[in-house]
Amino acid sequence: MMAAEPLREIEERLERAKQEYKLAVQRHEFLAQADLWEEIQQLKKQRDQLRLRQIS
Repeated sequence: MMAAEPLREIEERLERAKQEYKLAVQRHEFLAQADLWEEIQQLKKQRDQLRLRQIS
């Protein structure tokens, strides 16, 4: 399945962004938290869209 590769890539990016977000919270880096939160939301949206494409 060709869609599996982009999905895996997005999931890996999402996991890295979540880890970076946790570090930003620990360091009280509020601007970084906001940027990472937006990135996480975008990646989740992309992941969900790819999953829907795989189903249909």
